[in-house]
Amino acid sequence: MTLAGLTIASGSGWLTVNFLLLAWYYTRSAKVEEDALALELPEYVEYLSRTGRFLLPMR
Repeated sequence: MTLAGLTIASGSGWLTVNFLLLAWYYTRSAKVEEDALALELPEYVEYLSRTGRFLLPMR
């Protein structure tokens, strides 16, 4: 979130590109890790249904 704020505040194209690349990388890495955990731990699928990937679900 801090990087997103700095990107908007600076108006820098380089920061925008950096932010987008990092967001893509972290999202993809989390998905790969979650898939690997789901294969190893069957109960992890149920856990995923109750939690958010990056933020806690709003209830």
